[in-house]
Parts: sequence; C-alpha cells; structure tokens
Amino acid sequence: MTERVQAETGARSEQVSTRALVVCLAYAALTGGVVAGLGNPLIYEVSVARDVPVVDAQWMVIATLLAGAVGTPVLSRLADGPARKRVLIGTLLVLGLASAVALIPTFPAVIATRSVQGLGYALVPLTVSLARAHLGGEVLTRTLAMLSLSVSLGVGLGNPMIGLLVGVAGYRAPFLLVTVVGLTAAWLVARTVPAAPRGDPRVAVDLPGAALLALGLGALLLAVARGGVWGWTSIATVLVGGAGVALLAVWALVELRVTAPLVDLRLVCSRTLLGVNVVAMLIGIGMFAGASTVMVLVQTPTEHGVGLGRSVFVAGLLMLPMALVSLVTPPVGLWAARRIGYRVVLAAGALTTACAFGYFARWHDSILDIVVMMVVMGVGVGLAYSVMPAVVVAVTPYERVGTAMGVNQVLRLAGGSAGGAVVAAILAAHTRPGAHDPAETGFVLAAVFASGGALVAALVALLLLPRGTGRGAGDPDGAAEVTVDTPATAA
Repeated sequence: MTERVQAETGARSEQVSTRALVVCLAYAALTGGVVAGLGNPLIYEVSVARDVPVVDAQWMVIATLLAGAVGTPVLSRLADGPARKRVLIGTLLVLGLASAVALIPTFPAVIATRSVQGLGYALVPLTVSLARAHLGGEVLTRTLAMLSLSVSLGVGLGNPMIGLLVGVAGYRAPFLLVTVVGLTAAWLVARTVPAAPRGDPRVAVDLPGAALLALGLGALLLAVARGGVWGWTSIATVLVGGAGVALLAVWALVELRVTAPLVDLRLVCSRTLLGVNVVAMLIGIGMFAGASTVMVLVQTPTEHGVGLGRSVFVAGLLMLPMALVSLVTPPVGLWAARRIGYRVVLAAGALTTACAFGYFARWHDSILDIVVMMVVMGVGVGLAYSVMPAVVVAVTPYERVGTAMGVNQVLRLAGGSAGGAVVAAILAAHTRPGAHDPAETGFVLAAVFASGGALVAALVALLLLPRGTGRGAGDPDGAAEVTVDTPATAA
C-alpha cells in the first residue's frame, strides 16, 4: 500500500514538473514574441516622435530581423551542447538589460536596441532544444507546435499592451516592459529547467562565418532598401549591393569548408529539409513584410486619402484576432496532418496567408477589413508554423535538432529581413519628395509582394516536400507517419 502511494505521489510530482517545464519554456519563447512585437506597431510612432521618414523607421524591423538571422544560428549551435540552459538564461538577460538603451531619446538608440533584440528570435530554437532534451511523446509534439507559434502569439497578445503603454507614456515605455519580461523569464528558467544531462559534447561556434553573414546580408539589404533613394544604377547602390553579394559568396565557401559551420548549408539543402526550409524563408518574406505594411497603413493619417488614422493602441489591438486564431488552429492542423499529410497542411497554411494579404491589397478602407485580414492570416500562420517543427524534428538526428531548428528559424528571419527591405524600397518609391507618408499605391504593391511570397511558398511545399510526409495509416499511399523521437529512442 505504501509503495503504491509513493508511486502515485512520484507520478503526480513528475506531472507537475513536466507542466511547470512546459509553462516555463512557453513563457521564455513568448518573450521573443513580445520583443518581435515592438517593431511593427512602433514604426509610425517612432517616425513621428524622432522626426524621421516612415521608410527609415522601417529599419526598426529590418535591423531586428538581420540581427536575428546572424545571432540565431550562433545561439542555436550552442543549444546543441551542454550549455543550452545557460545560453537561454544569458539571452533573456541580455534582452532585458539592452532594452534600457531605448530610453535614450534618439533614433540611433532605438535602432541599437532593436538590433540587440534580434537575439529574441533565437528563443524558439533554444526552447525547442530544451524541450527535446527533457520531454517526449505527445507532450513533446504539442510543445513543439506551441513554441513554433510563440512569436506570432507574443506579437498578437503583447501588441495591445504595447499600444496602451505608448498611449500613456510614449514609445519608450514598452521597452521597459521587455526589461521586466526578460528578467523574470531568466529567473523562471534558472529555477525550473533541469540541468543538462551529463555527457553532452561541447560544440564549436563559427564566429568568422557569423561576421561574414552579418556584413554580407546587411550590405545587400541596405542596397535593396535604399536603392530607390540612391538610384538603382547609382555607384553607391551597385557598390554596396555588389559587396553584399561577394561577401555572401565568400561566406558560403567558408561554411562548406569549416568543420562546425554557422549554417550547415549541406543540411539546408538536404533532400529531406530543403522543401520545409525554402517554405520557411518564403513565408517569412510574406508574413513580416505584410504585417509591417498593415501596421503602417492603420496608423497613417487620413489627410491624403489613405490610411485609417488610428492610434498605436488600436493598431496593436488589431493584431489580437490573428494571435487568438493562431492559438486554436494548431490542434486542427496537427490533426489534419496525421490524415492528409504535413505537406498538404503546410501548403494550405501558406496559401491561406497569401489570401490574407491579397484581401488586404484589395480591401483596406475600414477596421473591419483589417480584422478579416488578421483572422485569415491567423489561420494561415497557425497551420504553417504548427507543422514545421514536427517535420524538422522528425527528419533530423537528435544531436542536431537545435542546429536544424536554428537553420529553419534563420531562413524565416532572412526572408523576413529581405521582405522588409523590399517593402521599404516600395514605400520609398511611392513617397513624394518632402512627404512623410507613402501613397496608397505603395501599400497595395507591398501587400501584393507579401501575398506573392506566401503563394510561392505554397507551391514549393507541394513540389519539394516528399509525397506522404507525415501521413498516417489512413492515407491511401500507406506512407509512414512522421514521428518525433524521444531522447531515449534517439539514443
């Protein structure tokens, strides 16, 4: 009798411990969503407060995505080693403390803070690596889906609070929120997450590769974003763009030669991961580019016949439908994926996202139009991002899950930064000399561009992902279901 009571008590303690771990990892990942959410709603507010054009304020998003594209693979690589818990705690501390820099009332201080906050995008692969190490079975599958969606959820749930803080105390108040959230998340991780298992091998980090990627991608994005201002055939555009391409080519050669590359290009281009990685990049182009376009238009004054003239609080509140829908969509997506295949669900999510931005390009004259667009976007993002991690984890060896998820996240961010740069160029090309706000045509073309990126992602998912990916026994082809190994079975 005593032994049975002890066994039941141990089972309850383990259940509570697992639940606490999942909650802790979700909170840490949501911190990255709150950080990401600081960009789009504040673009117009910062442009007014610091007296800079809207197209320049777009770098609040581009700089963050660029830093995330470089910092994520470095931190993800460290997440494959025994220091994964310490790396997560350190990242949260840096995010919290660096946000105080934005309190300095200058535009460069805001850009500097947003650049450091790009490390927040690494919180997803970091938390995924910890979940992979300490969870298994169906709990792991559900946790992976939730962590993958944490950025969009954090954006949607945090933006109304961000808007309220801006309305009360100005654009610098939300950065204090990030300080509080980041520091409390670091404390929670330190108390809740178990120590790393003994025997995990140490990993090396390719710092030269990180430097080359940062310089090359930064130069290329700068040329794209400022090409309309400098002139597409000007010496500055050609030199900066050419330097970016050359540096990225050198970076690719270095990555193929080093023992521990920053981004494993062979893994990126492997037959099993190529399709899902390309889809991640294309959806990133559509989602990040489209979201920034919507937020700027919502806050643009109606004086010139375009824009809704709403406050940053309303703009943030309009992200809430997307977050709520993307919260309830993943269970449906995972249920459907077990029956019709992850390939089909991923393509459906991308196609739905394309429809959302296509709707916005045609109808954007009222709050109702924005709500409809956000709901459709939430469905698309929820479907696509819920099945991505399951596909990545299922086809990746246990010891390389952190790297594989980091690569997938990098491609989302690289696509997003490229999309943001293109949107900045489009809006700049449709802003009259001396004017502060772009014309309506610029917003429409930016939305069409975002919709096109998501549409191509749907086609790539159908063409490049192997047929039967993730299908269960009910599939007529009889393909095996995508499974997620536990640490024990992986070993």
